[in-house]
Amino acid sequence: ASHAAGQTSPYQSELRSAYGAGLGQDGLPQGGQFEPRLEAAAQYVNNINLAQDSKDEIDTFGLEASPGFYASYSSGSAIAAIDYSLIGRGWEDSEYNDVSQRLAANGDYAIVPELLFIQGSASYDDAIVDQTQGANYGGYGLFDRTNITEYATASVNPYLQRRMRDFQLDASYTYGRVWYLEDTEEDSLFVSNQDSVDQSALVSFGTAEQDRLVTMRAFYEWQASEFDQSPDYKYDRAGAEAGYRLVESLRLLADGGAESDLDESTQDGGLDSTYWHVG
Repeated sequence: ASHAAGQTSPYQSELRSAYGAGLGQDGLPQGGQFEPRLEAAAQYVNNINLAQDSKDEIDTFGLEASPGFYASYSSGSAIAAIDYSLIGRGWEDSEYNDVSQRLAANGDYAIVPELLFIQGSASYDDAIVDQTQGANYGGYGLFDRTNITEYATASVNPYLQRRMRDFQLDASYTYGRVWYLEDTEEDSLFVSNQDSVDQSALVSFGTAEQDRLVTMRAFYEWQASEFDQSPDYKYDRAGAEAGYRLVESLRLLADGGAESDLDESTQDGGLDSTYWHVG
């Protein structure tokens, strides 16, 4: 429930007061819910063009209107939530008029109760094109719209959880995509806004309760990303963890294993470097 409820906060500009938390903030109610909304604000922005010289600054008044909706569904085997806002702004200087969208959606379904589940999520929002040129201060989307691009994400995550007396087996696989929806020319050193295919997998077996006198876990995890321009990324890690409760509020922890040597290559993966920690 926490995964689906975590992205249900409706968009609301911090430039105006927030009234109420909206549906889904304290856990999703049973059954289906649908809540349309319309928010509005009058705004004044100083130096909307981010001029470095004060005599070139443009100060302007504007109006913002943001229609949207929040919907959720919760039952014994499924939980889902979607939140969408269309954000339109009109300014005295019409050059800065803009329309943007925000969407967050996710869900969780029990294919086999208490054993096999599947999660999905999707989002639509704005991202900064070049971090060295201006910024989307506070996430408002007011400043330097030419340095903002829209992007969308989607992912699916089947996972298994099996409790066997004092032990638990976890296995999961995640497949995700990122799409940048506007062509941008980026001359900065780091190319951050590029489409990608992202995958990860995890298998873990260990003690189910973390407050036991002795805890332990063995695991293997894998990550891989394919990018439009940057080199692909691969990472593997396998290891074991153990814990011993010294007193009620103090635990000795240790872990170790093998992992990919990212200093040598971020593209090859493999288990060619060792690690350990004690604390």
